[in-house]
Amino acid sequence: MLCIHLPSNMRDRNITSGTVPALPLNSQDLPTLSRSAPTKLTPPAMGAPFLARERLLERVRQSPSAKLICVQAPAGFGKTTLLRHLHDVAKTEGWTVAWLTLDANDNDLDRFMTCLGEAFARLRRVAAGTGRELRISRRRESEEFELASAIAATPMPFMLVLDEFEHLHNPAVLSVVQQMVELFGPQQRLVIGSREQPALALARLRARQQLLDIDAAQLRFSAVETEQFLCGKRHLALDAQDVERLYELTGGWAAALWLSSLALESNDNPKRFIRTFSGTHTVVASYLAEDVLSHQPPELQEFILQTSILHKFCADSCNAVTGRHDSARLIAEIERSNMLVSALDDEHTWFGYHPLFAGFLRNQLERQHGQLVPELHRRAAQWYVSQRRPTPAIDHALAAGDEGLALHLLEQHAEALFLQGRVRLLARWFDALGAAKLAQHPKLMSVYTWSLIHINRSAEALGLLEAFNLQAEASPLSQSTYLVLKTFSLFMLDRIGQTAPLWDDPAVLDNTGQPPLLRSMLMIASAYYHAVGGRYQQARLLLDKATREHGAVGPLFSVAVAGYLHGMLDLVQGQLRAAGARLRAVIGDDGPVIVRSVAPRM
Repeated sequence: MLCIHLPSNMRDRNITSGTVPALPLNSQDLPTLSRSAPTKLTPPAMGAPFLARERLLERVRQSPSAKLICVQAPAGFGKTTLLRHLHDVAKTEGWTVAWLTLDANDNDLDRFMTCLGEAFARLRRVAAGTGRELRISRRRESEEFELASAIAATPMPFMLVLDEFEHLHNPAVLSVVQQMVELFGPQQRLVIGSREQPALALARLRARQQLLDIDAAQLRFSAVETEQFLCGKRHLALDAQDVERLYELTGGWAAALWLSSLALESNDNPKRFIRTFSGTHTVVASYLAEDVLSHQPPELQEFILQTSILHKFCADSCNAVTGRHDSARLIAEIERSNMLVSALDDEHTWFGYHPLFAGFLRNQLERQHGQLVPELHRRAAQWYVSQRRPTPAIDHALAAGDEGLALHLLEQHAEALFLQGRVRLLARWFDALGAAKLAQHPKLMSVYTWSLIHINRSAEALGLLEAFNLQAEASPLSQSTYLVLKTFSLFMLDRIGQTAPLWDDPAVLDNTGQPPLLRSMLMIASAYYHAVGGRYQQARLLLDKATREHGAVGPLFSVAVAGYLHGMLDLVQGQLRAAGARLRAVIGDDGPVIVRSVAPRM
C-alpha cells in the first residue's frame, strides 16, 4: 500500500505511524464525521454580468504540463469567477472536473480527507456516466481506498478545484495536498484559488514547468477589459475618458469596478462621481472593511492603518513610523496575505498599498486615531530627512502641521527643485503654507512667484508681488527680483506694453551687481519685449548675451528659454528649418519641463 508520509514533528490526533488515513469512498464509512455540505462540492453560480477572461484561459491552454494551477490574489480580484470559468471550460473540453470549497474546519484532517474522498467519488461517478471503466482498489468488506488508488482509479484527464485555499494551515492537511500533486500524472490537474500564498513547496514544480501561477497582476482587468465590462456588460453610458479614469483609480481591481458600476447605475452625474471616487466611497469602504481589513488580527490591522500614511514603504520606514522593530515580519505577513499590496521592486524591499485601499485606510486611521496622525507624519518626515530625501520629507512635514521643518527644508531645496521643473509640486507646498508664512523668506517668495507664473497663475503672481511691494519695508524681494517677476507676469498676461518703462532705464540691464540668474532673465525679458516690437536683431543680441550667463546660472533659463525665443524669431522671420531644429532641441520629449510650461506667446 502506498502511504503519504508526514513530517515527524506533526502531532495530529488523526495521524498514526506517520501515515494519512485512507480515503472513504462513501462518507457513511466514517460514522463519526458528518457528511460535507453539498455546497462545498458545488461550484458557486456564475455571477452576472460575467466577462470571460480569454487571455487567462489561453495561458492555461499554453501550459499543458502544469499539474498545479495556482490562482492567488487579494479579495475581489475575480479568483472564484475565473476558477468557475476554468471548471466549465474544462468540462466542455472533455475533462472530468470536481470542485471543493474549503473552510477553516477543513484543517481537521479527518474532515478534509472525507471531503477529498467525496470529491474523488464525484469524479468517478461523472466518469461512470460516460461508460468509462472504473478500477477501484478494494480493501476488506468496506469500500475504503488510499489516495494513490483514488488518483489511479479516476479516469484521465481530470481536474480538481480547491477554492479558498487560504483557510488551510494544518501542516498535516497541507502535506496531503503537496503529495497529492506529486502523485498526479499527465493531464491530471489541481487548481487552487487562494487569497494568500499557499504554504506549499512549489519550487520543484516551478523548475519542472509543472506549476502555473496566476496572480493579481494577471487578474487585473486590462484597459480593454475595463471598457468591455463597464460599457458592454454593465451598459453604462461612459465615454473613453470616464473609463480610463476608473481604470486608473481601480488599477483593474474587479471588485472596485463592480462596486463603482453599481453606484454609477443610479447616479445622475457620472463624471462628478468618477472625479470624486475613492476608497472612502460608501460601497467600496464597506467592502474593504468587511471583506479585507476585518479578517486580519488586531496587531496587523493597527500596523496597516499606521503605515497607510506612507505612499510607499519599506521595513525601515515602517519601523520609524510605528515605533516597532519587527516591521519586516509584518510586511511579509501582509504580502503573504495578498492584502491589496504590491512589491515595487524585484527585491521586494519597497511596497505600496492599492490606491483605493490606501484611501480607505487613511480615512479609517483618521476616524479611529485622528490624534495620532500628525505624529505619524512627523516621524515619517524625520526618517526621510535622515535618508536625504527632501521631497517626501516636506510632504510629511506639511501633513504633520510642522511648518518650521517644512520651511527649513524648502530653504535648502526649493531652488534646486524649481530648476528641475518641479513647479506644480512647489506651488502645492507654498499654497499649503500661505504667502504670509513666506514674508521672512525672500528666496522662497521668489520661487513661489516663479512657480505660479509657470503654471499659468500669473495673475496671482502679480497680485502677490504688488501686495508685498506696497509694504516696502517688509518686502522679502529685492528690486531686481521684483522687476524680473513682474515683467514675466505681465508677459504671460499679454500686457507687454506695461513693461516699456523698464527698458528705458539702462541701469536695469547694465547692473553687474545683480545675481546672474536675474540678470539673464532680465535680458531674456527685454529680448522678448523687442521681438514683439519687431526689433529682431536687438532681441537676438540680448538672447546671445543671456546665453553666455549659463556658466553661472546653468542651462535651464540662459540656454533653454533663450533657445526657445530664438526659435520663435526664426519662425517669424521665415527661417523654418532653423526654427524646427532649434525647437526640437529645446522642447522635444526630453526637453526641460519648465520651458514647455512657461514659453510665452509671440
